[in-house]
Amino acid sequence: MTVTHPFALYSESGEAGVKSAEMAALFAPDVILHSPFLIKNVSGKQMVIHFLAEAFRLVGYPKYAMQLTDGQRITALMWRGNVQGNEIQGTMVVYEGEDGLIHELRSYLRPFQVVALLRDAILPAAAASLPKEEYWDSAPLGFPEAGDGAATAAALAAPSPAAEVDLLSPFSVRAFQGKRMQFVSSRPYAEVLQNLRELVETKNFLKAAEKGNTVVPKDFEKLVQKEVTPANFEQVFKSQLGEHDFMLFFEFDQSIWLPAFGIHRKVMRWVMGNPFIAITMMRHDITASLFTPVELLLFQNDGDDGSTIIYNLPSSLIVLDEHPELLAAAQSLDQKLYNVVSRATGVEAN
Repeated sequence: MTVTHPFALYSESGEAGVKSAEMAALFAPDVILHSPFLIKNVSGKQMVIHFLAEAFRLVGYPKYAMQLTDGQRITALMWRGNVQGNEIQGTMVVYEGEDGLIHELRSYLRPFQVVALLRDAILPAAAASLPKEEYWDSAPLGFPEAGDGAATAAALAAPSPAAEVDLLSPFSVRAFQGKRMQFVSSRPYAEVLQNLRELVETKNFLKAAEKGNTVVPKDFEKLVQKEVTPANFEQVFKSQLGEHDFMLFFEFDQSIWLPAFGIHRKVMRWVMGNPFIAITMMRHDITASLFTPVELLLFQNDGDDGSTIIYNLPSSLIVLDEHPELLAAAQSLDQKLYNVVSRATGVEAN
């Protein structure tokens, strides 16, 4: 299909076309640009034209290969460009109002790795007019008050954008952005560890460790030789959890071997979980089992000045694509884990 939309024609013609009065006349004064680089939309004719000019200058003025339209007010313009020797493919969707002016632009780009190169190239020039903290950086993660289960889904972070992956390839690499949670406490290491032991079911783990066994109940080992049903599974495991959300599966005291290398600090890694929580995610995506149960690390602060717990936010690891049911389940896990660590450390999110 021949590309005839004036936005494409002016942007193909170089800097003179992008910065021309004719190009500016295409836009409504309150036009909005949605960019894959930015966490905030670019608003207003002058700002949108400035951002487009910087982007095109760095990527090269696009050559549009195809134009698709709904025959009314929406046009999709597909183009190819080059970033540092790497091909980039883009689609600009143009939304026009009844006045014939462009009121909204939505830019879509691939592949992820080349998009990241382009973002880094544009940032120095565009950050002067689009402040880095406001437009380019991720917003701080917000949390509800500890124990406020009602705010779970609304308050915890949404999944990070993920790179495309070729599902037909026998081997692929997928980039994604996890979130590291950190709770720096004035409480001593021993106190925080004791608090964790009171908040997480550990008696089964300690009994098993004394006998050299795993934490999996013996009753369950007998059960799997017959038939596992939701009812008998619950019968065995519910008694192991008690009133706790989590049970301890694995404990690794790294303080045992670190002194051999001159590190004299307490460091404890925990793996803890709950199969009834895990199944809420695994029924939507079996790969969620890679991050359930969850892990956390407790360590003594340098100079024995309190202690710190860190862990990776489960939903940021589990939910890579848009999936509302999986996200809600993962964010519920986020909340439960936050509640335990906040109570153990005495640290609450702002």
